[in-house]
Amino acid sequence: MLNVVLFAEDPGAVNYITPLVFALTHQGHSVLLLSAGVATELFQNKGISSLTVSNGEEAVKLLHDRSPELLLVGTSENLDSPAFALISAAKAMQCVSIGVVDFYANAAYRFRGRTNNPFAFAPDWLMVPDEYTAKEYESLGFLKQNIFVAGHPHYDDLIKMKKRLDGQGRDVIREKLFPDAWADQTIIVFASELSTGLNAEQYQFSNEYTLIGRGSAVGRTEIVVEELLDSLERLIDQGVKKPYLVLRRHPKETLSDLSDYTHEFNLVSQGGDPLELIYAADLVVGMSSMLLSEAYALGVSVLSILPREMEKDWLPLAVRHNILCATQRNEIDTHLRGLLSNPSINSTKNEANSLSDITAGILTFLQSATKKIDKEYSMSESFPFEEIR
Repeated sequence: MLNVVLFAEDPGAVNYITPLVFALTHQGHSVLLLSAGVATELFQNKGISSLTVSNGEEAVKLLHDRSPELLLVGTSENLDSPAFALISAAKAMQCVSIGVVDFYANAAYRFRGRTNNPFAFAPDWLMVPDEYTAKEYESLGFLKQNIFVAGHPHYDDLIKMKKRLDGQGRDVIREKLFPDAWADQTIIVFASELSTGLNAEQYQFSNEYTLIGRGSAVGRTEIVVEELLDSLERLIDQGVKKPYLVLRRHPKETLSDLSDYTHEFNLVSQGGDPLELIYAADLVVGMSSMLLSEAYALGVSVLSILPREMEKDWLPLAVRHNILCATQRNEIDTHLRGLLSNPSINSTKNEANSLSDITAGILTFLQSATKKIDKEYSMSESFPFEEIR
């Protein structure tokens, strides 16, 4: 049995690590889950207990006390993340460390902390969701043979969730969540994101933007919200039936974020698990949020509105070529008109047939890694994992 310590701090890492915690525990492995920031509450919402740490020193003490064979850490936007101290301590303890990367963006910033070295706090291994992400890290100099392209285990959970929600019935869930919506009113959920993060300038208006919103906003999310709201107003003026609008806040947003726009929505949703919310919607609109992938997997129509053409590369490979995307104002109007006329136009029938058991594959990799990697293993050596890839 494995002795494993896991750590997560940001929402993306929570989604990636959650299925692994359940699976490792179910198989009888020794699991210690550490959390910081919003991850503690997000794990609680998923029925998982974790030990909260406020800094690297606390985290390292728990790591030493546990003396695990394996450390898995999720990445975050915190430049002083306890993950960095954990990775450094694991190397000193000759404990295999694996960095879990849930999304390809900002590869050069994930393990640098406050240094200029993209791998100042690099783990022995990287576990990534797709080949595109793997190539990002390879281009920065991380050894290809130390990158495990695992897929995203959260999709396994989505398949199970869809079956459960299908059993309850969409109409029942819709009535519970949106009791004041008309019976035939189209429900649109906007999946918000922060207009900041690692490499914060990329979330602010620039001359590359093809969308400008109402003209004064500079934040990426604010500009896209304005474009969505104004497009809907134009369509309503042209006779399209008024939809029911839901603002789904990002877990790290505050009440002041987007406060200038909340009066233009019928409902503001924050906290708790959003999957029921998006399952009951007719359309989920966002930028590059994981909620778009989740909505697609749950069979809901999806529209991505992006202020720059290059941001299409930020969309997960699982949905990049399967959802509608708009980078121009006229495209937003066209796509919304079509989706409001026929909300099922972009829905998927059942993703279960196209997704494998990703979580099982990851567990096979973890068990093989701890058996085959010597405790003196370092990034300069390779590991023959092709048999389980």
